Amino acid sequence: MADDLANSWGRILHPDIGTRRDFGGYNGDIGQLKRSVQEVCFPFTLQKVIACGSDANLFAIAEATDGDPSRCLVACGSYVAGDHGCLQTWSTSEFDLRENLAFVQTENIHPTARSRTIPLPYHVPCIACQNGTQLQVLEAKCMDEIHIRCLTATLQGTPYKAMFLETILAGNGASLSHSFLKKLGALARHHKFHIIVDEIMTGGRTGKMLYTHHLPHEFQRVVSHITMGKWIGVGMVLQNSKLRTYDKVQQSPRGVTTAPDFFESIHTWQRVSSQLHLTESRRVAVLQKLKVKPENAWGAGVLIFVPVCRQDSKPGLKSRLLPLITSNTPIDSVKFNKRNAYSKESCCLSVTGAVCQWLSIVESACDPTDRAVCNAFSSSFQREFFQLKELRAHLTPQVESKKFEKTTIGRSVLKAVKAKLLILQMQGTERKHGYKVTGTCIFDT
Repeated sequence: MADDLANSWGRILHPDIGTRRDFGGYNGDIGQLKRSVQEVCFPFTLQKVIACGSDANLFAIAEATDGDPSRCLVACGSYVAGDHGCLQTWSTSEFDLRENLAFVQTENIHPTARSRTIPLPYHVPCIACQNGTQLQVLEAKCMDEIHIRCLTATLQGTPYKAMFLETILAGNGASLSHSFLKKLGALARHHKFHIIVDEIMTGGRTGKMLYTHHLPHEFQRVVSHITMGKWIGVGMVLQNSKLRTYDKVQQSPRGVTTAPDFFESIHTWQRVSSQLHLTESRRVAVLQKLKVKPENAWGAGVLIFVPVCRQDSKPGLKSRLLPLITSNTPIDSVKFNKRNAYSKESCCLSVTGAVCQWLSIVESACDPTDRAVCNAFSSSFQREFFQLKELRAHLTPQVESKKFEKTTIGRSVLKAVKAKLLILQMQGTERKHGYKVTGTCIFDT
């Protein structure tokens, strides 16, 4: 078997199949699979095994939101699902077999995706974003947007419970900076929502079984679920054993009356676990074979994105490589050229441009008056105590441009009081009646 660098959309990660006779110690039951997962993924433990990664995402979102998926935000550029199921409408990742990469979709978006999507500052680390302050500005705008969106949902009585994201976008290799992830972790704690990380493409490919283990502790501690799939042969949902995600009904576990044989998944998992140390050397070997300089490639481990595109008909994105983890499988001779290929800088520009577009798109994702009021007393208004007339005066330009009635501002303020974001208070010697901000303090980073 030769490594064709596509390997059936990443369905194969290790070339050795083996037989039961070779690995008689694995009995194929769920207990053995759980133990194998815990050995390398703790504190994340195996919670659920289902048919595929798309189903794993569906289960994780349903559980993290207590069965109400409308309480989950989804990062822009997420693939989410590819099984023609209900989650596929949430996707904002472009998909075209003729393309080299799959970028962040901003047009022809399903209404469900439009209402759930949140912009995150994805980028490809390169000279363009490392020099200057553009990335820092984009990160600040995205953080402000998440904050306002969460406040608005709380004001409306339906606070968000989860955010679904890919830490590295599977379609183009764009990622999130560690500094942003630290702040996102702090913001998640402030607003009491958890993170669901889709590791269907990153899992097993970055030198550790979970790419999440490479990320800041501040982010890891708010991750409630991790989903995996493809090369394992099944979809898996991992849960953070150190994090209480929801109140379970106190009752004896019922279990299931049927269970498949997990021998192949256990064997594959063990094989990949034992070869994780080969990740970096395999990456180097692949780039040398393609004559691509390491500094011109991006992604992580053996999830590789390159500034050239393949010319054969193998199924997969033309500029994304998904090589095997192995030390002795020969790399197939695949024709590549630079025609229409993206560089790190051009890919970064495309992704960050789409994120900026999403910052404009999401302004209409919720009630304009509620949003304007939350935006006012959380940041731009910058008042811990105010009277209603002061808030109305502050919002007058927005009222005129957004075309909503001034009277609705008072209604939104009353909803904020009910949600305990504001409290009625009297202040000063004149005992002025007004409102004190209680639930919008800026989080610590």
